[in-house]
Amino acid sequence: MTVGLLSFAGSSNAGWTNFVQTTGAIIYVSDSDGNDSNNGLSSIANPSNIGGVGAAGPKKTIAAGIALLTNGQPDWLLLKEGDTFTDQDFTTFGGHGLSGTGYGPTFSGEPMIISSYHPSRPGVIHPTVSARPLILDNHVASVTGANINLISGSAGFYVAVVGLVFYAYKRDPLNGGYAGQNTSSHWGGIVGTTSTPWFLIEDCCFNYFAGNSYSSSASGQGEVYLYRSAFLNSYAQDTAHSQGWFCDRTTTFVVDTCVFDSNGGNQTIPRGVGDFLSHNLYVGYDETTDSSLMGVPVLKNSITNNPNFYGYKCMPGGTITNNYFGNFCAAGYVSDTALTVQKNVSDVSHNVFTKGRDDRDGGASGSDAQGFQFNTQAINSTATANIVLHSSQAWNGVNWSFLAGASNLSMTGNYFADFPLGVGTLVSTDPGTGEPAAAAVYAFSSRPGLDLTGSTAHAAAPANTTIEDYDASLGGPGTEAHFIGNGSNGVGQLSGASGNCKFNWNPAYTAPAINNWFRGKVGLASYP
Repeated sequence: MTVGLLSFAGSSNAGWTNFVQTTGAIIYVSDSDGNDSNNGLSSIANPSNIGGVGAAGPKKTIAAGIALLTNGQPDWLLLKEGDTFTDQDFTTFGGHGLSGTGYGPTFSGEPMIISSYHPSRPGVIHPTVSARPLILDNHVASVTGANINLISGSAGFYVAVVGLVFYAYKRDPLNGGYAGQNTSSHWGGIVGTTSTPWFLIEDCCFNYFAGNSYSSSASGQGEVYLYRSAFLNSYAQDTAHSQGWFCDRTTTFVVDTCVFDSNGGNQTIPRGVGDFLSHNLYVGYDETTDSSLMGVPVLKNSITNNPNFYGYKCMPGGTITNNYFGNFCAAGYVSDTALTVQKNVSDVSHNVFTKGRDDRDGGASGSDAQGFQFNTQAINSTATANIVLHSSQAWNGVNWSFLAGASNLSMTGNYFADFPLGVGTLVSTDPGTGEPAAAAVYAFSSRPGLDLTGSTAHAAAPANTTIEDYDASLGGPGTEAHFIGNGSNGVGQLSGASGNCKFNWNPAYTAPAINNWFRGKVGLASYP
């Protein structure tokens, strides 16, 4: 661990980002131990403000803690672990830190940090002695805005949000405090529109918001990282579109070891069912701005399950490696047809795609279960060593398609199995439509001349090769819901993959472990 005045608990070797503060203030906030008349500079409990105004002890409210931060300094705003902050938010936060680049073992810098502390380990950020602080958000009627709303000036520049759980409980139809349907309830968990040079979310959960995003102004943004975090149950109402996360105009966008589940719509709310423009994860691209603003997005080691439509829609293309895609209408999409500028090569490798299903928009999208679509600008792209199996629908099953215009494509070493009307050979498509030339269901559809070396199609997958079987192998009841554990229980309580956090980290609930289990089941070597 790097020596400094104060640092993150744990080591870089464990994969977590290691923060060191050599200057700046530490502000403590505790709902159970604090008082807003305290000075906020001590973690020692003083709920009764013994000593009077300015006495040592934590602040009680988040807003009071935010008021002590100094912009341009690497201050830390720490909430007490195990505390619940009811009907509180960070709407007054507009801070920015000093520097930052990278994440995890590659991180360096001194950002402003919003995180946690525990009194038993003073001076240690996010020590995980107890559960992560829980922020209960009560907003239900705002047309725009978010719990953390970074929309002006340098707000969000060099900022990290680490080790917190955000739960919009009044938007959860199973919660006793549910406020009912509200057409203007489009409140986000975190929304950023500033041109941040660097921004990190690590070990956090955002649950039941209308969505989360970082979509910058025309000048673009630098590095945005989502790391070991969960984005769950996002939905908007009526004509609005919801995403677990939306990002565009970013030179570096990396999603690593995250969980996205049930984003884009809520089927129990008539006005919140979502449509084919609502996804788990969506990377857009605006060609009205300088094309150099969009780099190569990276999605790796992550779980994207049960989206309203796409598990991952990535318009500019990118690198998609070792992820688990489950229970989807359409798993993924890269290189949009509308783009006139070829941004980058797409590389889709070592992923698992399973449980394709029909769309949820009443057929408006005209799309049944799909696997992965490489659109017209997917030039020089590759799809390597993926596993695709268990479709529940009968149109294209879980297929892979390369549309007209895509060229110099390679799809090698992939495994396809278990489709509802049987599996044909690995075939090319009609050059005009991009759909199978024959009236049959194929595991895969391609452009003529595609390299298919080592890709195989199987009529049936081996027995016991579902996520339910994997859950049972971990001692669970053998259900997808138990494995994902996304807090759809009326109180936002997380478990399984969604509850995986630094406090109780279990690698078995990550995509690399899931995928290696599937590889073993179908006779493929582990990766990496």
